[in-house]
Amino acid sequence: PLLEAPTEGQRIVADYASVGLTLGRHPMALLRDRLARNRLLTAAELSCVAHGRVVRTAGIVLMRQRPQSANGVTFLTLEDESGQVNVIVWERVGSEQRRPLLEARLMEIHGE
Repeated sequence: PLLEAPTEGQRIVADYASVGLTLGRHPMALLRDRLARNRLLTAAELSCVAHGRVVRTAGIVLMRQRPQSANGVTFLTLEDESGQVNVIVWERVGSEQRRPLLEARLMEIHGE
């Protein structure tokens, strides 16, 4: 063949670039081994963690909301291959991390 077949990652990137989704594996699945080595939990694993425990997770940013009634609090929804995670970002953290909070398409979160 004159051209090499694209890698799975290249196909996923092309899918998202052209139609905004993929019928293949979730993009986070490609990163899962590395994320697991760094002790980042999946959305499914978070459901088994005791309330108030400090955790780390990552996902594709699905949405951001900052309602006026929330006094500077930003709400995020992240998605990985196992589900969704709702995140509350307090105003101080949002101010310190303003650019990634507003622009990142993939985000790693540390908190409780």
